[in-house]
Amino acid sequence: MLSSRDICEKIWAAEEELGLFEKQICNVKVWPLTRMTIYYRICQATGVFSTPHSERLSWTGILEAAWNTIKAPFTSPFAKRRTREYLVFDHPRKMPIEGEYVDIYTRNLVDSLPSDETEVFENWYLGRHLTRKTSSRTYLDSLSVGAGIISAIPVLPSKAEKDFIEKLEARFRRDFGVDIPLLKQFKKEIRHHKYSLKYYTRLLEQRRPKKIFLVVSYSWYKRALICAAKKLGIETVELQHGTFSPYHLGYNFPGVKTGIECFPDSFYTFGDYWNELAALPVAADKIKTYGFAHFHAQKNKFAAEEKIPGRILVISQGVIGKQLSTIIRALAKKLPEHQIRYKLHPGEYDLWRTDYPDLVEASRLPNVEVLDNNKSILYAHFAHSQYLVGVFSTAIYEGLAFGCTTFVVDLPGVEYMDYLVKKNMVFKVSGAPEIADRIFADDKPEPFNSNFIFAQVKEP
Repeated sequence: MLSSRDICEKIWAAEEELGLFEKQICNVKVWPLTRMTIYYRICQATGVFSTPHSERLSWTGILEAAWNTIKAPFTSPFAKRRTREYLVFDHPRKMPIEGEYVDIYTRNLVDSLPSDETEVFENWYLGRHLTRKTSSRTYLDSLSVGAGIISAIPVLPSKAEKDFIEKLEARFRRDFGVDIPLLKQFKKEIRHHKYSLKYYTRLLEQRRPKKIFLVVSYSWYKRALICAAKKLGIETVELQHGTFSPYHLGYNFPGVKTGIECFPDSFYTFGDYWNELAALPVAADKIKTYGFAHFHAQKNKFAAEEKIPGRILVISQGVIGKQLSTIIRALAKKLPEHQIRYKLHPGEYDLWRTDYPDLVEASRLPNVEVLDNNKSILYAHFAHSQYLVGVFSTAIYEGLAFGCTTFVVDLPGVEYMDYLVKKNMVFKVSGAPEIADRIFADDKPEPFNSNFIFAQVKEP
């Protein structure tokens, strides 16, 4: 069976041999725009990953999304005719912190910038907003609505371009043993990109910023933003929002030093550990340690909390949740005296009861509790847990910093943790029996330097 490492290596080979980064379809360099999407499609088609998490809207959520769609033309950012020195494009998914929803990755940055010269732009998350629209916070709903409207506009590649796409499809069929329909995906990305590029060019010409900060540069509406900014000579900076590795195609571009037009000019990391972890397509002096203020605030908040002996915290992720829950069901039965808290990703909250039958069975055991809402604080669970089990979530690093003895399960994506495994900071395990054996043996990992991973915040 293929691993995510195998898939990445085959994609890199195709990129080099076929010149994918320079290939244009309908005058658009489409491969950098579709790279992450195609990677996930290959992983799903080959069975390496399950379908990524996606939340299901309630009827209330559907009505709210419909209302925001109707209002979109009246909340357009173009109605605010003004200039701003700094623009921040934050993460659409917000976390509840002390009674309000915030973006934990950009909040400290926004607080450090002059309020009268800073504007935050927010795209909806599944059609909804959890933060209030203010004089300094602007919604981008009109961008998403417009992208939906222009979906009917035809994209017509030439015969030569279609022949190339068929050649690439044949290459992937040979390499992965599955059919990946590229033409439809390329057309969608080209359509969105051309529309979004015009949208952002108009917006940036109106605001005339000196610098743009953003997260998740590989999301569809951030790529066009970066391209528009580069054409206008505006500096773009991405703030790290999660874990990555040499096998994260949003950040690793082997053989490409610079020149990815939809990748930002600079990249600010959580800590020194990340600075050379992947082949980012920017100059070395443009990769800077910025830190992670939210993590340090939470670590200090729960510093006095004590571990509960035997408590096990499990960190789930949508792409491996089904497989992981099977292992945890077996672990709960092997360790009936150990209390297990199974923390679902927000995107799994509404689907686990139908999609994870083993977790449903495990939840009936007296020593298992499934955490499927935001009512409890993840950092409190780190503070109380003696052991941590996961695969490749950012929470693995955070749990280590809270002193949890950590097990990473050998499931797709565990390659992200290669450094930690090599340094014996975590234990790589095949399943429930090995986890139980190591717990009973009281195995101790090597010390973990949390400041190397999550530095104290430096000014931008």
